Order: sequence, then structure tokens, then C-alpha cells
Amino acid sequence: MDKKMKSAPLYEIFFLTMIAIAANLATSITGVLSYYLNNVVGFSVVIAGSFVTIFRIWDAVTDVGMGTVADRTKTKYGRFSPYMLIGAVGTVIVGQLMINVPPVLAEGAARKAGFIFFYMLFVVFTTMQVCGLRSTPQVCIKDGKTRATYGMVNGIYVTVYYTVANVYIYSRLLPAAQGFNLQFFRKLITVFTVVGLIATLIYLVFYNKYDRNAVMIGGDRAKIRYQKSNGHFKLGRCGHLCAQYPALGIWQL
Repeated sequence: MDKKMKSAPLYEIFFLTMIAIAANLATSITGVLSYYLNNVVGFSVVIAGSFVTIFRIWDAVTDVGMGTVADRTKTKYGRFSPYMLIGAVGTVIVGQLMINVPPVLAEGAARKAGFIFFYMLFVVFTTMQVCGLRSTPQVCIKDGKTRATYGMVNGIYVTVYYTVANVYIYSRLLPAAQGFNLQFFRKLITVFTVVGLIATLIYLVFYNKYDRNAVMIGGDRAKIRYQKSNGHFKLGRCGHLCAQYPALGIWQL
């Protein structure tokens, strides 16, 4: 791979910004989840209404944890890409479990505990799915003008997404299900997580080469820093050169 990879061309910007759609899909699901908590799981209206705020703490913990893990990851597939792929697939699977398992559990503590467990797992996978979001402009784009374009396209995508998502939820999905019931949430979680998976896969097709290149460059820089700071390496290299070129003399190295 070319270690001096150029900035992403304009056409790739329209695909790299699709990760913002995946990120906001998870937010949309969380935004109406209080109805599921009250109507299906059995939480009181007060607890259901404050649920999102309470679990912001867990969301923050997963963000910090994912960032720490990703910073220490260096694979041939990239730093963020493997986690994003696992997260996208996991979000679809765990999303189904989160919505469909609690209703079959006994009412009361078991159902509530089951939902909390799957929701916490759902947050972990959604965090993994979009862990490369903030790194995209730094990793893929080298000049300020293109980064400004990336930000503009990202903003347009988010605006269009929320318009389309709200129209779909309140003008089509909600009337068809006749309320925020189990049927509504089964359809919602299926459509939104699958669309998020597709958006993430398209994003990774274009992002992965930059992610892998960043890992390679980072590894080379670390090797250079090690060589500069390691006395044993210097002596070994010096001895090797003197043996190969005796006429040089150690004082010339």
C-alpha cells in the first residue's frame, strides 16, 4: 500500500459520510424507546422517561472503553474497521434480542432485567459500529478544503436523514402498527439496524484502505522512534556497518 496515500477524492466523501447515518439510526431508536419500556417491559412512566438520561453514563463508559481499545489495536485490517464490522452485525442481532426476548420473560423483575442486559449490550455494539466516525476526516482527508466539504456533506446527510426518518416513523410505521406496541418496535429495530448495517458496509469499502494505511504509517513511526532511542540497536547497526565497510571506521558513523 502506498504510505503517502492521497486525500480522499470528492466522490468518496459522499460514501465516507454515510457512517453518520448509522450513528443517527441508533439515536433514533433510543429516542422512542421509552414507549417500549412503558408499554412492553413494564417500567413506570417516570423511569421510562428518564431512561435515556440514566443510560448516558453507560454510553460514556463504552465510548471511553472503545477508544482505549481501538488506540491499542494494530491489525492488517486497520485500527477501527474490524470493530465497526463486528459492531454493525452485532447491532442487528442484539437489537432483535433486545426487542423480542423481554416480552417472553415473566412480567416484573425478570423482564426488566432482561431488557437492561440486552440494551447495555446493544449500546456496546452501536459504539463499536461507529467508533471510526471521529477519525474519518483525520485519516482520510489531508487538506482543509476537502474537510470542509466533508463537514458540509455530513450535515446535509444528517438533515435529510432526520426528515426521512421522522416521516417514516410517524406517517407510515406508527399508523400501520396503530401505536407504540411490540409490532411497531419489531419493525423499527429491523429496518433501522439493517439500514445501519448497509450504510456501515458501504462506508467500510472506502474507509478501510485509509485505516490500514494509518496503521502502517503509525507502525513505521514507532519503529523509527524505537531505533532512535534504543542504544543497543544503534550499537548493533554500527557493528554491522563496520563489519561490512571496514574502511569507514566507527568515528565516521
